[in-house]
Amino acid sequence: MVKIMKIKRTISILIILVAIVADGNAQDASGDTRFFVEGMIGLLHQGGKLESNGVSKNIPSTYGFSILPKVGYWLNDVLAVGPHMIIRTVNRKEMIPDQDNPVKEIEFKTKEFSWGFYVFSRYEWIRKGNFSLLIDASMGYEGGNAKETTGLITNKTKTIKMIGAVVEPILAYDMSDKFSLTASSIFFNLGASYRTEKYENTGEKVKTHYFGFHTQSTVFYPIDVRLGFIYKF
Repeated sequence: MVKIMKIKRTISILIILVAIVADGNAQDASGDTRFFVEGMIGLLHQGGKLESNGVSKNIPSTYGFSILPKVGYWLNDVLAVGPHMIIRTVNRKEMIPDQDNPVKEIEFKTKEFSWGFYVFSRYEWIRKGNFSLLIDASMGYEGGNAKETTGLITNKTKTIKMIGAVVEPILAYDMSDKFSLTASSIFFNLGASYRTEKYENTGEKVKTHYFGFHTQSTVFYPIDVRLGFIYKF
């Protein structure tokens, strides 16, 4: 807990420093458009059917939704910094045998809700006409919880805490000098994370870590498609 509080305090200090630097530079170049706000929406859906010997069964389905607001400041023509946050929900659903009647199946659902605060740096790697390829590097802290519903019974099963860092590409298209559309697909990612899950019913703690180059999903959650905008002011 002490370690997490120190990290959260460090992130808060970084956010304040970014705001101070941005404000100072804005006074030096008051006529320049360097501040920007950005919003992205992430979507995920996964599911299907398993057919064997004439029997069809639904594969556990997963769908998720996330919102990622950002505030940034361009330090120069290619480098920007700022804070951002994320709000995310991920739902999984499947049919499992009923403990009271194994012949029957009942619906089993897991719902995870999480939030996080991050600082990021952005590098404009390539620009071709109105198109540009941006590389974002973020580090921060996430918290959340999970609930399980079996039939009509719902229980809070665990709390989630995570410290992570990730690098991801973003494709942007300039509609005007101030407004751009963005898209990010997390098919490849470089990241690291340290995650703790505490189960409410048993008090058990599970600690996991990740580091590496991932080619299918983000280090945080598998939100595969993100669409959004950038507005400069």
